[in-house]
Amino acid sequence: MTRSTYRFVDMTIGPDLDAEPYTARATCATCGEQSPQPTAEGPTGQHSQAQRWCRTHAAIDHPGGRHLHYTATITYGWLITPAEDIGPAAEYEPGG
Repeated sequence: MTRSTYRFVDMTIGPDLDAEPYTARATCATCGEQSPQPTAEGPTGQHSQAQRWCRTHAAIDHPGGRHLHYTATITYGWLITPAEDIGPAAEYEPGG
């Protein structure tokens, strides 16, 4: 039997400046159609843009009835920073 020793290391989490930029999109739960890629800057503008798309999509007279259920998808990159060396980090490609 192999024995292992573990230790706790403090870590902080914050925005990953190398990650893809923040995005907020909406998906219709009825048909799966998704709001367009946001063009607005910042979270508030992107949320408003996705919500506006939901209202527009719900207003369409779809053959099976109105589409009233949506899912919001928020993408925001985070970076974990250990307080001390815990070994090499895995290879990372932004957007990959």
